[in-house]
Amino acid sequence: MNRVWPVKHFARRAATRSADARILNMVRSLTVVMVGLVLMACAAAESEPAVQPGPVKAATTAASVVPNSDAYFAGGCFWGVEHYLEKMPGVASVESGYMGGSEANPSYEQVVRHATGHLETVRVRYDSKLVSYQALAKRFFEVHDPTQADGQGPDIGPQYRSVVFYGSSKEKATVQELVGQLKARGYQVATRLELAKTFWPAEKAHQDYYARTGKQPYCHVRVRRFETSLN
Repeated sequence: MNRVWPVKHFARRAATRSADARILNMVRSLTVVMVGLVLMACAAAESEPAVQPGPVKAATTAASVVPNSDAYFAGGCFWGVEHYLEKMPGVASVESGYMGGSEANPSYEQVVRHATGHLETVRVRYDSKLVSYQALAKRFFEVHDPTQADGQGPDIGPQYRSVVFYGSSKEKATVQELVGQLKARGYQVATRLELAKTFWPAEKAHQDYYARTGKQPYCHVRVRRFETSLN
């Protein structure tokens, strides 16, 4: 039996086909537009030079400092001198040790018994492009009392004397100039200048003492002697 479809049925099917055709045309148009945009973006990317990242400036910290010079200072207990000098920009490291004596590889016990003639000394390793020897020596005169001849603060004894161990005639002249400035301000400087000898590192327990223990120096404090006068 053949079914007779009403006219309204064919009208609805025709309308549906027409709507489907419009949707298909819209999808095709959008596809063409999207492809065009992608091609334009690729062309623009190829025509523009790649942006290279600029150099990153490293912070001036001890880890980034490349030492090329050494300086040697004795000014009382080496813990305090080490504590202050290692804070200076351009300083790679400060090591506590002994210098000025006659015995090889002295121990702390020998030094405090005055058995070897050594002084408690620090070795400052620094980058001369970032900090000058003059700046280091100047800070040394500010963080200890250069007018005390027999020790430093409560630490009395020859191993605590104030001495700059110079490594060249230029360093010696630099220290002499600074001593002259202090004397002109009224300071009776007792600091001695001696030619640097072999530096013997101190025992591990004496390295970075204040940084490890969280304590503060008991006989060292910074005094801006080059900005004040006793006259």
